[in-house]
Amino acid sequence: MKVLKLISLVIISALIASCGSSKKMTKSQEKAIGEEVVTPCSDMDYHTDKDNFRATGIGTSLDLGTSKRKANLAASANLAASINKIIKRSTEQYVIERQIGDKQNFQNKFEDMTKELVKQEINNLAVICSKTYQKGGKYVTYIAVEVPKTDVLTRIKSNIGSKEELKQDFEAHKFNEKMEKEMENFGK
Repeated sequence: MKVLKLISLVIISALIASCGSSKKMTKSQEKAIGEEVVTPCSDMDYHTDKDNFRATGIGTSLDLGTSKRKANLAASANLAASINKIIKRSTEQYVIERQIGDKQNFQNKFEDMTKELVKQEINNLAVICSKTYQKGGKYVTYIAVEVPKTDVLTRIKSNIGSKEELKQDFEAHKFNEKMEKEMENFGK
């Protein structure tokens, strides 16, 4: 009993001590690690959340327009990759739980269709942050883009409705559940 009290006291003391000891790094520690880099358009406000898919991109060039195009292309590619990843995982979970005759065929057709939709949706994205800097004759552009999740889901549902071979095995509300779960877990 005394040992248990002693252990509890030690644990509580350690917790209290750790809460109050958030020391800043010394100059030598900072120098050893390196200089912190601040990247515009990339903090938590520009990450995917419950309402929007988001992504960032950086472009560097001697030409301002090229710098912006490169950043936009990088952000668009990152956004498409994120959406495709979530859709793939959602589809896999949906297919596992459903009683579908040819699961692999359904999954392949569904993923092909959604990849095409994602390409189309990338044309509708919104730039939510754009900052350009010039140094040493080069331009560096930082961009963050987003597309509402509801737009992506609506497009998927409407496209499935026009494809008979997918429509018979698709239950929108069940897929929505899988998609929402994957979107909540994305980035964790």
